[in-house]
Amino acid sequence: MENKGFEQEQQRFNYVLDYIDQTLFSESPNEGNLRQYIIDERRRIWNDYSTNPDNVELMQANQTLERDTEQYFRIKDKLHFLQQMRSSPYFARIDFKEDGEEAPESFYIGALSLIDHQTYEVLICDWRADIASLFYDATVGPAQYKCQQGIIKGDISLRRQIKIEDAELKYVFDNGINITDPILMDELGRSSDAKLKTVINTIQREQNQVIRNLDADLLLVQGSAGSGKTSVALHRIAFLLYRFRDSMTSNEIIILSPSEVFSAYIASVLPELGEENAIRSDFYHFFADLESPFHYVDRSEQIEALLKSNDSFLRKMIQEKGSKQFADALKNYYRNHLKSLEISKDITCFDEVLATSQEINTWFFENYADYLPAQRFGKIITRLQDTAEDRKEQICRTFLDEATQYGIIAYTEEEKAEQCMQMWDSCMAEIAHEAEALLLPSEMQIYLDFLNEYYPDYYSYSHRLFDQQIIPYEDLFCLSWLKLCSGKTVPMRTVKQVVVDEAQEYPEIAYLLLSEIFPIARFTILGDIAQEVDQKIPSVDAVSSCFSGKKSVVSLTLNKSYRSTHEINAFAGQFRRGELDICMVDRHGAPPQVLPITDEVAQIKQTIEEYRAHGHKTNMILCRTQEECDHLYQKLIHKMPVIRMRSFDTITPDTTVILPIYLSKGLEADGVIVVGVGDNWNTEEDRNLMYVAATRALHELTILTRGEAKILKT
Repeated sequence: MENKGFEQEQQRFNYVLDYIDQTLFSESPNEGNLRQYIIDERRRIWNDYSTNPDNVELMQANQTLERDTEQYFRIKDKLHFLQQMRSSPYFARIDFKEDGEEAPESFYIGALSLIDHQTYEVLICDWRADIASLFYDATVGPAQYKCQQGIIKGDISLRRQIKIEDAELKYVFDNGINITDPILMDELGRSSDAKLKTVINTIQREQNQVIRNLDADLLLVQGSAGSGKTSVALHRIAFLLYRFRDSMTSNEIIILSPSEVFSAYIASVLPELGEENAIRSDFYHFFADLESPFHYVDRSEQIEALLKSNDSFLRKMIQEKGSKQFADALKNYYRNHLKSLEISKDITCFDEVLATSQEINTWFFENYADYLPAQRFGKIITRLQDTAEDRKEQICRTFLDEATQYGIIAYTEEEKAEQCMQMWDSCMAEIAHEAEALLLPSEMQIYLDFLNEYYPDYYSYSHRLFDQQIIPYEDLFCLSWLKLCSGKTVPMRTVKQVVVDEAQEYPEIAYLLLSEIFPIARFTILGDIAQEVDQKIPSVDAVSSCFSGKKSVVSLTLNKSYRSTHEINAFAGQFRRGELDICMVDRHGAPPQVLPITDEVAQIKQTIEEYRAHGHKTNMILCRTQEECDHLYQKLIHKMPVIRMRSFDTITPDTTVILPIYLSKGLEADGVIVVGVGDNWNTEEDRNLMYVAATRALHELTILTRGEAKILKT
């Protein structure tokens, strides 16, 4: 594509490509040679020092080897990034003249920076650099950007988008206003590859505000479906790691997402941006004790129960147990329980009184009153065990007298020592167990007592399931809250940034837990209240009440949808609740089809074949529940290629997957088929499900209805 500046940019691109190739050519032998040297050196060290591991020379050799290994990985990473960069080294250029300078300077912006180490010329500027914000936020003319030195003012004379693909310059496009149609539409029109992609070349101004925000202790983002919430969150992490590279690592960031499917979907973004992955988890795996004999119900099972039963009691109970008011009441009940705790038993060991009940009361309620109960318990255990150690000789004598029946049974001295050692370990464990029973009653029992006193209807429900060794999802948070109140859960002070995606999925008590568990962390919380299947929070902004310790709270809105075509967005809009005015990108496609089911299997097969013929190879078949998915999967499996997807699976490109709608949140596909919409879809939750289902589709959407689908009539 020939246009203004193309020849100039071609020459510049050739120069950069040549520099990358020369660097790869010169550094690749260094990597190979150093790798072989490390292998040979390890072999030599083993042969020379394996018989004398304490040798001082061995320690020195290992230290040298460790430095060489670090150097090897630095070279390897450099080559990896150069190879990654070669295909598309940059995507934009801005010419900026700082006030006081005579001429503008050109800055080329890419995923990673590149410096010519002979001339020290900055060939490519990292998209996260301060000056790169001009490309996302400013127009041609007077402009300014903020950096660590302050506000830099000047003038932008050129703002150019550049398309490079497979190491070939495709076209250049001068644009003085914003990142718009040519490149953005090209990106949006592509097929899904089943993984979330980096979007550094199409970040919009409102998205950049979220990514580069440095002021908020608590950043709240309400974003419509397809507005790029998840991409923005991950690019924000990459930006923070770049900005605070001397004081923050990926191990100090945690991303909490709704499911393992979603976690796998986002896994490749940070590595593609040149950063190591942050810690990823979901609330279920973060809080559930999966090694206990109890079965913890996950979020999927909870939603299934709601969709199948449409039980108003269950819905009301889940909402109330997740509320801030319920959490506050439970915390107060626990505190009052502590005050009324009666310790009426001495702690003994083989008739030796280690502490009287009065002493334990004094320690627990007076000496250690400033500590949480679990910490008080730890200090008391230490005192008890220290006392036992002081009396160990007498305790062992008493034990041996009983074990030998006062000398009737003969033991050798060695046997006596072994018996005493086993006894002592058992006694220490018994002391801890006995003290815990006195000082730290189980959270489950306290919780049941609380429900029995204040929520008798909920007590019956939870007690019955606890007896069956089942812990409902809503009770998982309540029991975790009690563990936090008792001090059994210790705050994680090393975490500096917490990102919560799909915020509407979690109750207020979950945010109270996060606020206490990560006391020094800053939070980025993103969600869309319109995609809430069952009401957990009234709005994304409402969770701010759960973070009373955060001084700076910033609320931003992403109300422009980039994922779906105009036609699909318009169709989905009829199911959206809330008054947020949604803007739609001007990308058009086929209107959604609403078809009555005649031959379910044949219709699905034909629709998927049509999608694939249009170049749409990654597709979803969505049903209301897991049971419906299983039933449909059995019908389809022998008729067409299809993968049954569950909460622990990952989506792969060029496949057709079948899964329930609620599990598809945050995901996207080229084409979507929603199966089985009928007269049983009649609740507010079902309208929300339809909104979620419709907004998963990038290019094509088909609804197959059964019976009278009133939900589709507006």
